[in-house]
Amino acid sequence: MADLVLNSALETLCYFDIFDFPLTKEEIHRSLWRPPFWIPLVDLGSALEEYVSRGLIARRHGYYMLPEREATVAIRESKVEIVEKKMAIARRAAEKLRWVPFVKAMYVANTVAAGVATEASDIDVFIVIKKNHLWLGRLLSTLVLSFFRLRRNKRYIRDRICLCFYVTEEAYDLSAIALLGHDIYLSYWLSQLVPIFDPDDTQTEIHRTNQWVRDNIPGALPNYNMLPRGIVQDSWITLWIRRAVEFILAQYAGNRVEQLAKRLQEAKMEHNQSRPRYATGHQVVVSDSMLKFHENDRREYYRELWEKKCEALNYKVEVFSG
Repeated sequence: MADLVLNSALETLCYFDIFDFPLTKEEIHRSLWRPPFWIPLVDLGSALEEYVSRGLIARRHGYYMLPEREATVAIRESKVEIVEKKMAIARRAAEKLRWVPFVKAMYVANTVAAGVATEASDIDVFIVIKKNHLWLGRLLSTLVLSFFRLRRNKRYIRDRICLCFYVTEEAYDLSAIALLGHDIYLSYWLSQLVPIFDPDDTQTEIHRTNQWVRDNIPGALPNYNMLPRGIVQDSWITLWIRRAVEFILAQYAGNRVEQLAKRLQEAKMEHNQSRPRYATGHQVVVSDSMLKFHENDRREYYRELWEKKCEALNYKVEVFSG
């Protein structure tokens, strides 16, 4: 059984090694990439120990990593305080956004959610807006976080919120923007989203819609049970005010305000040379159900780097076994 699991374990460790992030046994179990079958945690632990004894992987302080990569344990542990500080900033941002009409949920994403952020990192978030109000929701979110000096801009990046990814209920399925073949980065990205503000448990619907992720990572898409201090809750006053403003805008302003917000932002995009209105691939997506601005989308780079690591390690395993 151990040898059947070997490729999945090595491929998983190779991916996280890109970010100097060793994994515990439990984390490998949740993150195992395309295992041949469902593996109980106790059996995985036995297989990992066999790999360690054979020199195929290494173990230190309860973490597993690629051979000769024990130093990544200290790197991972050095990021704990950095990530906690950035999560606290994300919660401050969510406390502001819970007042914004049409905002359904906010999740921390990318390096902070994955636990690999550096001191210089910004804080990527994934925001869900009610359908038919994406442009207005984005405009108001941008204005609010800019007013409180929480939003990233060209001058201030470190510890600022990067508002680069919005969807409505119509665009929960992110397979539409996945790379051809397999998109290992997007699969893990989705599995690592951390809910900061999610009063209606939108996370459950996002997971249900993205079941394709489980084809790659069967243990992915857990429902986070955050501690009360870790998630921003609605109060009666924020809920009442948000719903009242939504009702007024929907009933009396209707589609006009949404179209005005759209025209304003599209005009700005046309004049912003660093953010193209249209782009090849899925780096930039502009529609009424998704706004994604990742001009420096590195998914292909990470996939190629991961594949090279896997090829090099598999060669070493073949030499070792032979």
